[in-house]
Amino acid sequence: MKRAGTSSSRGPPARKRQRQIPEIGAPSEYDLLTPQSNPSSSAWSSRPATLRAVPSLVTLSINAFAANLVTLHQKDPESIRYLLKLVPETLLMRLWSALRREQPTVLSHGFIVAMASLSHIMGQNFIRGGEIVLTGELPGVDTHTLRAVSELGQGLLKLELSGLAKVSDNVFALVIKDAVNLGSLVLRGSTKAGVKTAAAISKCKTLKTLNLNYTSVPSTSLVPIFLECLNLEVVKLAAIPKLNPHSIASIMQDVLEGAKRRPTATVQPLQNVKSLKLRLTGVNDASLLTLISHTPNLTTLDVSFTAVHGFASLNSLADWPHLQKISVTACPLRSFMWLTEPTIISNLRTLNLGAIAENGSVTLTDDLLEHISALPSPASLENLSLVGNSKLGAREAPLHDFISKIGRTCKRLNLGGIPNLSTRHLHGLVSEDGSVPNIIALNLSNTSIDDDAADFISACRHLETLELANTKITRDGAFAILNACPELVNLDLTSCRGIRVTDRRRFFEVWEEEFQRVDQQEEDPEDDKPSTGRRRMRFDR
Repeated sequence: MKRAGTSSSRGPPARKRQRQIPEIGAPSEYDLLTPQSNPSSSAWSSRPATLRAVPSLVTLSINAFAANLVTLHQKDPESIRYLLKLVPETLLMRLWSALRREQPTVLSHGFIVAMASLSHIMGQNFIRGGEIVLTGELPGVDTHTLRAVSELGQGLLKLELSGLAKVSDNVFALVIKDAVNLGSLVLRGSTKAGVKTAAAISKCKTLKTLNLNYTSVPSTSLVPIFLECLNLEVVKLAAIPKLNPHSIASIMQDVLEGAKRRPTATVQPLQNVKSLKLRLTGVNDASLLTLISHTPNLTTLDVSFTAVHGFASLNSLADWPHLQKISVTACPLRSFMWLTEPTIISNLRTLNLGAIAENGSVTLTDDLLEHISALPSPASLENLSLVGNSKLGAREAPLHDFISKIGRTCKRLNLGGIPNLSTRHLHGLVSEDGSVPNIIALNLSNTSIDDDAADFISACRHLETLELANTKITRDGAFAILNACPELVNLDLTSCRGIRVTDRRRFFEVWEEEFQRVDQQEEDPEDDKPSTGRRRMRFDR
């Protein structure tokens, strides 16, 4: 039975009467018009940062253009195309970064590729100059986009093609093979980059930064890269397939034999490497020593989620006196004696000791934390993570003293995932002399803190980012923190049951609305409705 007002014929749908507006550089009618949502269960609330100075006219113009790209294009597409051609190369990357931040889902393939060639609709716009950044967050990036990038060849100096999981090894190799002047290459998360890509990279002899994290480049393909790219300073190999003790020994043997065939070379392979990331690989103590013994200038070392047991095979890390960052998260550390090295402590800026465990048993305990706290305080330490060490906090004094002596002096402190951490431990954030902690980012997610912790967290007046996910914090406690921390711009309230779900993502607005309501009540003394939230002095932003 047919519905009233319908026809049995399945003809084409009636066209809507609308003005036809050319796409932003795209040939397809629907290329721009489908922004992709990014659903998430997290409940981050944010607000613009307090301006410390009046932005320049250039900055204001770039931000305004990026935020209103679609509207401007709809009003006068021809003018937009023309003006984009006139953008100076010195401003290209700033404008492109703003567009990626503000309009990632509407930047079509046509718009991006049009930046490369006068033959396209919009002419020579963004894909010119020496720096290109294309990521998987831009739905419009595809194989055709990258083929256009490859035409820049030797003009490319910095290239980031991260998170492009659908692009093939052949295409990456095509883009890189003629870019022999590259100084920086980031392929993080481009999972199909492999053997051919690595072969192309080995031709980039001026390369200083190489990020192959989460790619499919086999460990054996690293040999020609290490031999040819002697200027490498940053090498990131997280989750590289089959990078294990056996392969590392084989790689270094081949590299050393290759170096012997070049007796006139003034620089040895890996000699200039300052930053090395081996996260999520099969490296152990012995193979790590094999590798880093050829990197005398090492400043950053990340061996998180590996089988490193605490540098047991290294007599001392004093041979690397320039180390500024050590990450051993989720490593089965048996010893922390390396932290007693004065040369290490004096220079260390970042220390990640998260989820330290062996055979499923947590090894970083209150006793060890007490011992670490007794060491000379590292004056240069800025970033510290103890995330996921579930045995900490069973006793009050060790964690309290650690926070008081070391934690409050850091800029970024991660204490998330410590179930025993409660309000009593955070008293260490408050000093007897009234000095303000240096902390600008604090993670207390998945701990046992409640509203009583608000007074201690409020001591961190320079706080910019605060993570309180899955804690007992309620609306009152969060209000008190906002009252005391005028620089706070990012707040994570995911799974905080004391705060309504609808308020968690917009908590800064809820806070503003509450103060407006209280102010109105004060102006009208006859209105005796009770006020919710703690009434504190409000800092002007």
